[in-house]
Amino acid sequence: MNCLRVNHHFQQVVLNTVLAYVVNSMSNSDNNAIKRTCLDFYTYSELVEAKNVLWDVGDTKLLPPKKSRRDSTKKPAIDSIMADILNGLSCRDTAGKVPHFAIDSANLNRLPRAMPSENLPISICERLANIENRLKNTEEAISLNAIKTLNI
Repeated sequence: MNCLRVNHHFQQVVLNTVLAYVVNSMSNSDNNAIKRTCLDFYTYSELVEAKNVLWDVGDTKLLPPKKSRRDSTKKPAIDSIMADILNGLSCRDTAGKVPHFAIDSANLNRLPRAMPSENLPISICERLANIENRLKNTEEAISLNAIKTLNI
């Protein structure tokens, strides 16, 4: 068992990349962005394992009954599994009982490179507009400097 000592008490640390990423993302991204990022990045088996871990550790009375998910004509099972993970973490967060999830150093490459909110189309447009503004300001500064240097 992996343990972390906090304020003279030992708390269990659970190694799961998906859950560590989702818990960290919940503080600065909305659930739809987190869901989309996880579905784009993680495999079906990684998400199933994360759901199983979430329902197997800590106070499971805080969680709704664990449901087995299958593909349907309305939506694939992986969407429901990801929704279950987000719902389970939200239930635990509301009760203030989210386990400590961590990432094994061998699995650092299994973290998406961007935060979920950075993958939204509007975020990409905003970042592109910021880059364009910086480029415009740089061009203006260079032009002004060239004018002063050449005494035009």
